[in-house]
Amino acid sequence: MKIFYINKTERNNLINLASQYINAGGLVIAKADTSYTILSDPNNKTAQKRMAKIKNDRNNKPISIFVDNKEDIICQIENEKVKIYIKQLLPNMITVIANINMPGMRYIRRKTINQIIGNTKHFLTATSANPSGLPPARNISDIRKYFGNVECMVLYEGLIPDCSSSTIIAVIDNKIKVLRQGPIKIDSSLALR
Repeated sequence: MKIFYINKTERNNLINLASQYINAGGLVIAKADTSYTILSDPNNKTAQKRMAKIKNDRNNKPISIFVDNKEDIICQIENEKVKIYIKQLLPNMITVIANINMPGMRYIRRKTINQIIGNTKHFLTATSANPSGLPPARNISDIRKYFGNVECMVLYEGLIPDCSSSTIIAVIDNKIKVLRQGPIKIDSSLALR
């Protein structure tokens, strides 16, 4: 594990380095909105095997992806009312399953992650930085404890005071269904009125 502390002078260099590392099949741990997260190329089989090992295979649960703009999510939705509603929610602490054939998608307010996505020119995995069953990493001590022996790059940007899981919503039959309530409370019965 190599730890880099993000600051204004080194920021762009570190983001470029992280992007290259991900494109080469590496894992990068960076600050997201709900916890630290493991970023990788979801299409790189080697990276995904390493991620599955870290996450204890998560009982084969699908891994969400980060995108760097809301249109990547909105374009997957057919219903106009649903599009408008979800567009108003983003960016936020929400995972949107816009289509049953797609993984959950996240667009968040984190400059570092959005810049890395832009540099790598593809979506990135969006899974919390922790082995399954343990709390998400929220500071450098947690990251060292969980990933001290893991070959990865860490972009550290300080403590996350309150870790939580994102709200998960799915678009099913042109309706919004809340699969997990998180920090953003959604009443699906009111969503499309």
